[in-house]
Formats: sequence, C-alpha cells, structure tokens
Amino acid sequence: MISEREKNRGRIVSYKDITPDRLYFSPKVLFSDANDLLICFKANAAPTTPYTLQCLHPETGAIKWTTPLAEKKDLDEVMRYKDGFVAVDYHDAYVFNTSGKLVSHYETK
Repeated sequence: MISEREKNRGRIVSYKDITPDRLYFSPKVLFSDANDLLICFKANAAPTTPYTLQCLHPETGAIKWTTPLAEKKDLDEVMRYKDGFVAVDYHDAYVFNTSGKLVSHYETK
C-alpha cells in the first residue's frame, strides 16, 4: 500500500509486506500504532463496490476484524479512543468498538 512516491517522500528506509497474498483495491492506511493497523479498501475494482474497514495486527498482518461500510462511504481518518475508534468521512463520524462493530453514527450535515 506504499507507492514509490510515498516511499521517497516519507523517507521510508525499509518495509515488509505483511499481506503478501492479499489483493486490495483503492486501499488506504487510516490508522496505525503498536497494536492495530486499520485499512480501508474495496474488495474488487467495480466503481460501485462499497468500502471495507479492516483491522490487522501490524507485525503479522493477521486479520483481527473486518467491517463492511455503507455504500459509497470512503473514510478519511481514524482516531483511537479508550473504547475503540472514531472514523470520519467528509460529512459524518462513525464510532467502532474494539471488535469493529459500528456503535454510533453522527451526521454533520
């Protein structure tokens, strides 16, 4: 999920592929720390395919949980809080627990 440009721009000196046999479409890393790596991606290349939020173990790439998102929801940022994660897109905020279950949705129209 790291382009050549991002490697050069971010001064990345090494990396390892923790998901060598997986294929992601339109992937984004939204959050990472020592315990969790949250990514957002599409399961296929079709433009109407909804996004999926997935939590991986940052060292092994093991999938901790996967949560399908509502149609055409493309998250921009994720932040951790004591009971899980808060994700935001252009208009809304979503609260997920530590198991990936959506517990709240706030519209910011």
